[in-house]
Amino acid sequence: MMKKTAISVLFLVFGLIFSGCLGKELPTIHHYELSLDSNFGKATNSATKNVRNPQEILYLGTDASLKIASKKIAYKTNANTIEYFVKNEWIEPLPLMVDSLMLKATKQMGFSLASEKKNGIPTLSLNLLDFYYDQKREIVVLNLLVKQNHTSFLLNQEIKVQSGGFHAIILAMNQAINAALLESLTSLKNSK
Repeated sequence: MMKKTAISVLFLVFGLIFSGCLGKELPTIHHYELSLDSNFGKATNSATKNVRNPQEILYLGTDASLKIASKKIAYKTNANTIEYFVKNEWIEPLPLMVDSLMLKATKQMGFSLASEKKNGIPTLSLNLLDFYYDQKREIVVLNLLVKQNHTSFLLNQEIKVQSGGFHAIILAMNQAINAALLESLTSLKNSK
C-alpha cells in the first residue's frame, strides 16, 4: 500500500513539473541561405566564357571570427556589442556557406580548382572579420580579409538595407557577400 502511494505521489509531482512544458510551443526559427546573384561576374567575365584553359587556383577555405562563425545572424545595436536574431539563422554555419558560394563563383569567373598545392598556382583564402546588420545606420557591414599567395588586403562592404522587413536584411547581406567574392576573384585574375 505504501509503495502504491509513493508511486502515485511521484507521478503527481512529475505531472505538475512537466505540465507547463507540454502546452508551450517553441518559437519557429526561419532559416536563410546566401546565394550567388544570377548575373554574378557577367560584366567582368564575358571574355573568359570561351577560355579553353581556365586559370587554376587553390582555394584554401574561409575562416570567420568566433562571433559570426556559427549559424547565428548578427546585428549591432551599439559600437561595442554584437547580438543575434533569435528567430532567424543561417541554414548552415556562415563559413561553410561562403565556401560553397566561393566554389560556385570560381567556376563563374573562369577558374578551375586545384586539388593540391603546386608551384606557380595561386592560392586564395578568406577570413570573415565582421558580418552584421547595423540597426542605427540601417546597413549591412562586411569586413573580409582576402589572402592571395603571400599578400593580403581588407575588403569593406557596406550595403544600405531597403525597407521590407527581415528579408531585406538578408538581401543586403547577400549583395555584400557577392560583391566581396567578385572583388576577391577579380583581383586574383588581375594579379597574374
